[in-house]
Amino acid sequence: MKNCMNIKMILALAISILTIGAARSGEIAVNDGHADDYVKGRIDIPVKRNDSHTGGYLRRHDSCLGKIKRNESHHYDLVLVGDSITHNWNRVKEKRHIYGQAVFDEEFAGLKVLNCGFGGDRVETAHWRLANGELNGYKADFFCVLIGTNNRQNSSEEIGGGVAALVKTIKDKHPESKIILMTILPRSDIHPPKVTEEIIARVRGANPYIEKIAEGDDQIILLNLDSRFQDESGRVREELFNDGIHPNAEGYRIWARELKKIMSNEKKKE
Repeated sequence: MKNCMNIKMILALAISILTIGAARSGEIAVNDGHADDYVKGRIDIPVKRNDSHTGGYLRRHDSCLGKIKRNESHHYDLVLVGDSITHNWNRVKEKRHIYGQAVFDEEFAGLKVLNCGFGGDRVETAHWRLANGELNGYKADFFCVLIGTNNRQNSSEEIGGGVAALVKTIKDKHPESKIILMTILPRSDIHPPKVTEEIIARVRGANPYIEKIAEGDDQIILLNLDSRFQDESGRVREELFNDGIHPNAEGYRIWARELKKIMSNEKKKE
């Protein structure tokens, strides 16, 4: 019995040391599983993703760094930051789902756009990619930030705090860029226990905190598309989504035109 207790104490001490070491290095120790299995902890610091999709996450990160390195102008009109909703700007079609690539090519023709979105990213894991090179080596006129819908285990306030920290990292690195900060889009992809009405309400409850980030900050432009993706009764306009969370081509077209409108208006002010 005593040996068993000693083993448990040693294991607990080892886990504690690993967690402290990870936090000191700017990361949080996480479980090896799906993104949903991340331990609940601070999300206002960069956290390297560590789950079954880590390989794709790091390949996507390397791909973004490669694109930046090959961009001889060292300039982008627009940099997109986010999760799969952003990533899918550059997906064409999968089974019955039509994503945003055709709209991307049409609406952003003539613009140099860098897409730094990756499927499944949470606020803190997107923040890690930005803090580890995806903000280096170029200047950008605009950033568009849409992140937070995957932080299902966090409170509304925690999500808002995480987004604020991510935005601050962009501001510190690119003080001359405008940041189009989006509130979390409406969603209706309810499939318990993974996604419930309560979880969606908590995630979307971060929007008032996100809106406060933009208050009194001339560098940040708030973009809330609720009125475009919901009807007058507040119901999600399913015809704009593939699956209740990821927009289809028409949803991406609405988003693209709102971005271009903001960019055009800001350019006129110069």
